[in-house]
Amino acid sequence: VPLNASGIENILGANKQSSAGLPVTASAALSYPAIFRGINIRAGTIGRLPLYVLKRSEGGKEKDEAHPAFRLLVDAPNPEQTSNAFKTLLEAHTILHGNGYALITRNSFGAPVSLIPLDPEKVIPFKEDGRLGYSLLEDNKLTVELPNNILHIKGLSYDGLTGLGLVDTLMDTIGLGLAAQKYQAIFFKNGAAPQTVIELPGNLRNKEAVER
Repeated sequence: VPLNASGIENILGANKQSSAGLPVTASAALSYPAIFRGINIRAGTIGRLPLYVLKRSEGGKEKDEAHPAFRLLVDAPNPEQTSNAFKTLLEAHTILHGNGYALITRNSFGAPVSLIPLDPEKVIPFKEDGRLGYSLLEDNKLTVELPNNILHIKGLSYDGLTGLGLVDTLMDTIGLGLAAQKYQAIFFKNGAAPQTVIELPGNLRNKEAVER
């Protein structure tokens, strides 16, 4: 199964260290209020937008309610999620990681029967001999899926294969915010008093010096 350095790092769960000294992961990034609020608003808005399967008609386009994927997108893509929750999750994955993935399961006739969201840190797109494939880590086993079985939503991309997420592109910015947040929390935990004492030899008898 083809792997690259970035993919191996994600699968092994290696921490991505920012210049501020704190590891920046998706969960750590979400603990920063501005990022959580922004992603929650955008992903929630996308989740509420309608999504249909369309077909061409004499008048242009119309809903194809007979298509097997229509009810998956409109009602429920899988037994555990509504359409709203599914779209919100994939959009949040796309913002944070640059990529949102779902596995398309099919019946014996090849028709889609469910869309199962995948952990973007455990999916690696690759090309071999010009053909696209996806390496998936499931139950500690690597498997390969064909692109027609994977729904892949990409963010801004350099290569058209994988998207760029906030965790990677803004690692130092996020790390700086997290470091400042942690410093302030510890400062107030200590009673908002610096744990430092300055000692000088002799006495400050000069009134102006004391006031300074």
